[in-house]
Amino acid sequence: MESEQEQYQLLTIEEMRELAKTDEYKIPEEVLQMRRNDENDVDFPGGEYTVNINVNNPSLLRDHLLLEECLTELWKLDWKQITHVYNYRAIAYMHYLWYHPLVWVPISDDLKKSRIIIGKVAEERYVKRPEEFVLLTPLDWHFNEQILIWFADKLPKLEDTLFDRQMWLTSIFDIILWPYIINDPYPCYRRASEEDGLYDPSLIKRFDLKTFYYNMQHIAELFDGKKAAEIVRLLRSDWKRIVSLKLFEIDKITPEQIEEFRAGLFEGMDYYLELWDAETPQPSDPSTTPASFEYITDQCRKEGKAEAVEAELRAAAKGTAVAMWKTIRTNEALGYLSTKNLAASKIYKALTAYFGPLPYNERNFRDARNKR
Repeated sequence: MESEQEQYQLLTIEEMRELAKTDEYKIPEEVLQMRRNDENDVDFPGGEYTVNINVNNPSLLRDHLLLEECLTELWKLDWKQITHVYNYRAIAYMHYLWYHPLVWVPISDDLKKSRIIIGKVAEERYVKRPEEFVLLTPLDWHFNEQILIWFADKLPKLEDTLFDRQMWLTSIFDIILWPYIINDPYPCYRRASEEDGLYDPSLIKRFDLKTFYYNMQHIAELFDGKKAAEIVRLLRSDWKRIVSLKLFEIDKITPEQIEEFRAGLFEGMDYYLELWDAETPQPSDPSTTPASFEYITDQCRKEGKAEAVEAELRAAAKGTAVAMWKTIRTNEALGYLSTKNLAASKIYKALTAYFGPLPYNERNFRDARNKR
């Protein structure tokens, strides 16, 4: 016997596109078009296009259609822009949309009573989706690495975001947006992804000490102890203003929770600061560094793209092995890298020779080659 889920047929992108042309569900064509970024996004290179999935102004058909199209165009998209600069409310909303797609459902007998119905009925229903489609998108756990890399590089303030209303109301212009590394959005993501899922931003844990410790240790691994120590000291210097001005919704947690976080930030972090301060960075030897990445193609140089490709690889070198392979494959397809038939070990050695140590070893890099 078919399960309830197997009885449902997902609306295809083509069906949703046709519905968007009807008078009842009309959506302007320009709203559904992928837009090319106005400027080169140096923070997350590689993605050229964006769409507007707006959690503050949701639309049932528009948002489901745009997300389904995004998940078929993974390699050309700028997820930083699509998520409204890594806004975790937007990411949670995408979780809900993905795990509760529009499906065609049978028309119930109760609905048929005293009514004449022409056509079909579609509604949101939970569907177990294939995990491989979400790799390195906002629906993937590892996407958090991209956020941490961006945060540590940028140390963002309001001017670096798209002025999310919630952030606008709870922040000030000259302070780093600490919620990116001190809040835990995953309870909200998980709830949105469950069978009886809901989009519920109230589940976000504010000033969560375990999340902060995890993120700081991860930043130390992605960069070095010096960068992690710098961030901790910047947060310490902002702490009095955060408490006195009630920034980042700190007034929504209890005094006991505030004290727990304060103690962890100051007394608790002293141990890690000592470790990070004791690290001795290894200076690179300029004489052993190639003048350019050796697998850049002549075509890439002729088109004047060599610097841009190296910038993409340099940014990817701070993330995961899977992210690096994504960048490599994209540039192979464009004819900018001649790495397609090379052994993973040769590519790994070339990357480390030019960009320095990577946050994963050669075996991890080799294993990641077949992951999508």
